[in-house]
Amino acid sequence: MASVIIKNAAMGQGKAMTALYQANKNTLYSVAQGLLPEEGQASAAVAAALRETWSNLKAAKLNTPDQFTALVLGRTVEQCKRLTLQKNPKALRVPHGRNVTLPDTLPIKDSFSSETDYILANLPVLHRYVFVLSTLAALPAMQIAKLLQVDLGLVEDMIGAQEENIAKLQKLSSKGYDSSLPQLVALLALPAPDALNASCLETIDAIAAAKAPALKKQQITQAIIIAVAIVVVLVIVVLGIMAVDNGDDTDPTFTSSTSNNSTNTQTDNTAADGAPKNSAPALDEKTVYYADIDIADYGKITVKLDQSAAPATCANFVNLVNKGFYNGLTFHRIMEGFMMQGGCPYGNGGGSAEENVLGEFAQNGIDNPLSHTRGAISMARATDPNSGSSQFFICHQSSTFLDGGYACFGYVTEGLEVVDAVCTQAEPTDDNGTIPAAAQPVITSITIRTEPAA
Repeated sequence: MASVIIKNAAMGQGKAMTALYQANKNTLYSVAQGLLPEEGQASAAVAAALRETWSNLKAAKLNTPDQFTALVLGRTVEQCKRLTLQKNPKALRVPHGRNVTLPDTLPIKDSFSSETDYILANLPVLHRYVFVLSTLAALPAMQIAKLLQVDLGLVEDMIGAQEENIAKLQKLSSKGYDSSLPQLVALLALPAPDALNASCLETIDAIAAAKAPALKKQQITQAIIIAVAIVVVLVIVVLGIMAVDNGDDTDPTFTSSTSNNSTNTQTDNTAADGAPKNSAPALDEKTVYYADIDIADYGKITVKLDQSAAPATCANFVNLVNKGFYNGLTFHRIMEGFMMQGGCPYGNGGGSAEENVLGEFAQNGIDNPLSHTRGAISMARATDPNSGSSQFFICHQSSTFLDGGYACFGYVTEGLEVVDAVCTQAEPTDDNGTIPAAAQPVITSITIRTEPAA
């Protein structure tokens, strides 16, 4: 039976998700930092692994916090592998002749301020992965072999040669390193940095906010069921007592009357009082609209707009495109494994067009069946559900935790390889995906094409 914290986290309860994150953050960061010595990559890997885990937590059908730890740790390793192989496709190759012992003489890099940095930098990549996963992550050899897609015997041999290899590296250094293996492992344990904490907690808040209406409805339903059950039991007890008091040996009967309470659900995508009234002309319902997004040095992304799901959002987007609003703007925020965001006239996320648009998503009372799967295009916004304007984002990977909280309005039909290139080649300066102005991919133009609806 699943523990309460796992159940609550799977439903999107922020407190439970935060507790699971706090319990695992230091281990995840330490492992990622050990596998990816380059600055900033460890935080990116952990953040991406957690986003993927939160998105699919309910489907994972976990029962215990330990199972959660195993799942998110495995996904962190997968993210690290992807980044490693992206830089060098042969980085995790098996040693020649399966020789797992380092030679007595080998070229080394000795300009490091700490012994752990020196050891990690000079271990061959596959050796480094096995070392970190077997010591710091305390994973069994069989699981390491599965994660790295190498055979079990090789991993066992590498684990057996670790102390000898580290001793050789220590001997080759000019700095007199001599820490024991347990001491090195202790030095590798690092606290998660503040920037990573802020980014991950922000993601949790966004997920919790998006799932809050469904969670509240479920909690209310459960409370009603419990209350009704209590009332029924009390009525039976009371009537039973009355029957005993009256000497009645027949089964007590009673009639209950219920009233049907109807709830008005907004299904016509009209705004509630106070919602923005965007002046964009409505689109032709008998026409299918496509947006061709040309990005300098990358290529073209074609998006098919779905006005049946988000008519106001599509009309606003088409109106801005036809005005040439996006031409020359950039993608200022890019997070590999998550999304690429653009459409800010200032290039920093702080700007918008002159008008806002109605937030067409469930949290704002609007029925929008589209999901934030890979290739989805959606409106960025601030806290106000109706604060969307010109900024939009395209999902690099499925981010279904955004469903219900953001207005998805179409999907990429051509050019997913361009999305991949933009997201994987981006070099953000922080865990929030900030791209320096000079490195922001430029939107050469966006044009609208149409065809008759089938």
